[in-house]
Amino acid sequence: MEGIIGTETNGIGTSADSAALTERQKRIIVAVILLATIVIANIPLLSRTALWGADFDYHLFRIKGIADGLENGQFPVRMQTVQLHGYGYPNSVMYPDALLYIPAVLNVLGLSVVHAYQVFAVAFNALSVLVAYVCFKRIFSSRKIGILAGTLWSLSAYRLSDVYPRGAVAEWLAIFFFPVLALGVYEVFRPDTGASGAKRPSRAAQTGRRRSADAPNWGWLLCAAAATGIINSHVLSTEMTVIAFAPAIIVLLVYNHALRVWLRLLAAGVGTLLLSAGFLVPFLDYTLHADLAVFSISAADKVALATGKALEPGRMFLLFSPMTQFPESSAFSGQLPYSLGWATMGFAFLWFVLLTLVRRHDGTFRTTLRWGVPPLVAGMFCAWLTTTFFPWSSERLRPITAILATVQFPARFTSFVVLAMILLGGLGFRLLAADGQFARYANIVFAVLLVFGLAEGGVTVSTYMTNAKALAPFEQVTMAENNGLAGAEYLPKGTDVATLEERYPAGSLPKADDGVTVTDFSKTGTTVTFAAAARRDGEVVLPLLAYPHYVVETQYTGSADCTLTRTDSATNLLAVKVPRGFDGTVRVRFREPLAWKLAFACSWISAIGMAVGGVIVRRRHRTRAYGE
Repeated sequence: MEGIIGTETNGIGTSADSAALTERQKRIIVAVILLATIVIANIPLLSRTALWGADFDYHLFRIKGIADGLENGQFPVRMQTVQLHGYGYPNSVMYPDALLYIPAVLNVLGLSVVHAYQVFAVAFNALSVLVAYVCFKRIFSSRKIGILAGTLWSLSAYRLSDVYPRGAVAEWLAIFFFPVLALGVYEVFRPDTGASGAKRPSRAAQTGRRRSADAPNWGWLLCAAAATGIINSHVLSTEMTVIAFAPAIIVLLVYNHALRVWLRLLAAGVGTLLLSAGFLVPFLDYTLHADLAVFSISAADKVALATGKALEPGRMFLLFSPMTQFPESSAFSGQLPYSLGWATMGFAFLWFVLLTLVRRHDGTFRTTLRWGVPPLVAGMFCAWLTTTFFPWSSERLRPITAILATVQFPARFTSFVVLAMILLGGLGFRLLAADGQFARYANIVFAVLLVFGLAEGGVTVSTYMTNAKALAPFEQVTMAENNGLAGAEYLPKGTDVATLEERYPAGSLPKADDGVTVTDFSKTGTTVTFAAAARRDGEVVLPLLAYPHYVVETQYTGSADCTLTRTDSATNLLAVKVPRGFDGTVRVRFREPLAWKLAFACSWISAIGMAVGGVIVRRRHRTRAYGE
């Protein structure tokens, strides 16, 4: 491929040699384009003024909750105490937050929560651009395609809407791993020869050194790492990833169902479970035993929400639409313009156009067609789910729609549509650059799509900057006025916050029955201690919500010990039943089950083991291949 980046010999398509640019010049140009993409993606964050996002406050509470838990001696943090007067909220059990430890630690070190998040977001946005570039470059063995695909992915309107106006921190962190998963799936299914039918080029081949025929395939590990990242970022994105990737994997298995492929998929699944056990075991424990409000939402309510949030198809084709909600006077009032992007659509269109125009139906043509079917099928399926064309309100399909509707907003499938279009575009561009008749147009197409993609991203973030309102000071205002629960999905079932605050106003707890005296009360995180003396049987209501795995520990005189109970179903606070004659100290604390601790250790041991094992295997292979 000759032009802006210079010549490349690709595992997917080849091109003529050129001495127009040195390798150093090519790298500089790549760096400049990637830097431009990083700057555009971060424009709203390059300001002292934090801008408002719909769910931003909720995620700032999550970060502050982790920081507070770390300062109180919790690790890993399970029960957060910055929400609802510090009564304890299992955000970290039900909502994965592994990556949020980074801004939380920055907060512990002295940065405000908002500034800690901004530093983290800028760095992670930059990393997202670089990782996307590397993944697409590896898939297509082309820097040029890597740059174009990485830019279009990083500046896609849906991803940017997650980062900014929606403030959907968990979801955009999960989206980071989608290109990694795509690369992993490609590596799992690619044959021993490259996708073009020729042996895949390697550093050994480029340097003239011998490459071993039994080079390890790391596709399973990439899949496991990416899936683990998604699981530990956003539960709903995990569900959507399974739904979106399943059609593509089914098609790929039709093409290639060799034993080694099944073994790689098995290894990816086992690796994912081992790496994610630290989150999955507590999550499943509370899902099965905690009886939370989130599990009492009816199927009808879920479907009704999904039906109302499905996109009108025309909204996906808007050009340079401002990243703000449509005004109340609009037919789409309160909605965001989730455009697929004209540059991305043009990129994907290359696949269809080139398959139609190319005359020479050789191995490259057949490979382009064959590898394009999986993303085409998956992308069309996700596009259908995203829009009002899908029968969300169908009574006959209620068993299916009730499951799909757990994603809440069908628009979330937009990111998978964009990913599928980019993969199709990469294949189309590869065929364009390899065809003798049309290769001369490759540089023009590259330049036009790149500039247009950068412009679309620039307009998107610029209009957000123009229209967004400032975020209220978090520590000074939001934490005082907001209970941090958002939809309160993880409260015990039946809990009514208004009733709770009416019966037990902030600062009124603990509250003891007549005949029970409480002294020396203290609370640190989720642990309370106090001295109690009882002339008759009674209860002490504690400033802790009643969740599983709280225990009571006592030192006392008397004939009976204290036990834990809870208040009525509208308040669901923990209470200690103090028997007549009791006189001693009481300690109530959240005790992490042994299974949780073992699962957490399993995840870390697995991660370290896979990393060390990978290094050892790689070194042994290099020694055999290069004779070192």
